[in-house]
Amino acid sequence: MKGNSPLAFRPLLNAIEHWRERAKAAKNLMMRARYADLAWDFGKVLGDTKRDYQCALIAIESYLEAANKRLYPNPIEGVKWIVRAWVDANKTTDSFDPATGERIGPSQFSREAGMVVGANSAIAQLW
Repeated sequence: MKGNSPLAFRPLLNAIEHWRERAKAAKNLMMRARYADLAWDFGKVLGDTKRDYQCALIAIESYLEAANKRLYPNPIEGVKWIVRAWVDANKTTDSFDPATGERIGPSQFSREAGMVVGANSAIAQLW
């Protein structure tokens, strides 16, 4: 953020680091997805130099796993989670997973989301 003091954003950057840690440690799928999403989205906005693409992956995988396990209170929430995973996947178009060398982006999401939607008739009807 040009023209603004970097010290003004230090508390927010500290919060992003906290969210990143919580995303990696949380056991609850939705908490893991929400923390990872916060760290990923706000990291870019605040110019976080350590923007961790793993947070996007954690969010995508957690949203899809939660939808697959039918943890939603109603089917429309499951659709929202899948859409949110799609949004995150589109933000990672040019990323690669260093562990596997696989591309992380819309093509990976489409394959995984298709399996979730296909396995879940309530979401498939809404989709």
